[in-house]
Amino acid sequence: MNIAIITWQRDGKELYHLLSKTASPYQVRMVVEKDFHIWGRTEDDIPVVSLGRAVQAYHQNDIDQFVMPSLEESVNRGIEEALLRFRVRPKDLLYAPVCVFRDKTLNEQQKLQRICVYEDREELETMEIHAADHCNLNCKNCSMFCGLVEQAIFPDFTETETGIRILKKYFHHIKKFRIIGGEPLLNKELHRYLDLIRDIYPYTDIRLISNGLLVHKMPDILIRTLRKNDVTFIVTQYPALADQMDGIHHFLNEHEIRHEITDPVWEFQKIYDASGCQNGEQNFKTCHWKKTCATMYGTSIAGCFVPFVIPCLSRAFHLDIPVTGMINLNETGLTAKKIREKMDRPHALCRYCAPNGIFVPWQKMDSRQGLCLEDWSI
Repeated sequence: MNIAIITWQRDGKELYHLLSKTASPYQVRMVVEKDFHIWGRTEDDIPVVSLGRAVQAYHQNDIDQFVMPSLEESVNRGIEEALLRFRVRPKDLLYAPVCVFRDKTLNEQQKLQRICVYEDREELETMEIHAADHCNLNCKNCSMFCGLVEQAIFPDFTETETGIRILKKYFHHIKKFRIIGGEPLLNKELHRYLDLIRDIYPYTDIRLISNGLLVHKMPDILIRTLRKNDVTFIVTQYPALADQMDGIHHFLNEHEIRHEITDPVWEFQKIYDASGCQNGEQNFKTCHWKKTCATMYGTSIAGCFVPFVIPCLSRAFHLDIPVTGMINLNETGLTAKKIREKMDRPHALCRYCAPNGIFVPWQKMDSRQGLCLEDWSI
């Protein structure tokens, strides 16, 4: 089988050396790399070429298939989209999953056996869980409707564990696993969730998203767990906390917690239309969150968080918004490919989204004022 490897990055080089073994059924004929600074030739004199040259070789039957390593999902999808535009058949795009590069228990033959058609990959770009539905900041126009949650609500840990273990049966790797809220630091069991995720998904990039208000009050067990599990702590910089960012940075630095502080959030976007009069299919087509915010509650997942949070809006304003788009992981006949297909198509709830909604200045909710639908919907 004559193949072209796409990318000459670190994992691409490792893949090249694996496929060049004598026991490999693949014959590497060329390497595709878009970074002109590292173009050249391999030690076996295999040419490093542009994507256009490799596609030409494919259509001339000099190349049978392409193979790419597990990278940032946006990179993998970009490669897939480019090849499909160049009329490369989907079955001719192969994929080397992350275990090929990170699982030290696999021998070379086992690694070769893990290579699959890209469409059949058992990896997912992202998954999010809400460690708390409520928040200690309560911003107007919060896309999670945290300000409409009237009491402390935490997920059931046992249900979450069950859901993630079932998810593992379909997706052997999640590239990014985010713990969000509400405010996740309100959950006193947060360290258990971090241990759980790292245990089930040893190679995932775990990210904890917080407003930072409670950073200085984090218990020692959480601090140790953040370090042990190599978690990236993301602090969203809201204007009300701007003068606290230096202190938050120093605390996290002092405790050796890898962290990032976002740019100031001056605006929120109203992303909902409570009337349900939007064009759902068009919304889904142009949605810039698509494929980046898959969410889990218990043993159910969805392509985004909206199905799980929209009931807050319905309850607060006595609306009759249908909840659609959720996938029960206990459903019979599911596969990774079928789950991905379900998440990659619009559903009735998309009519209530407004991806091009108006931007408004960031504000906290005013407890002295009554609730107003216009604070959450265009």
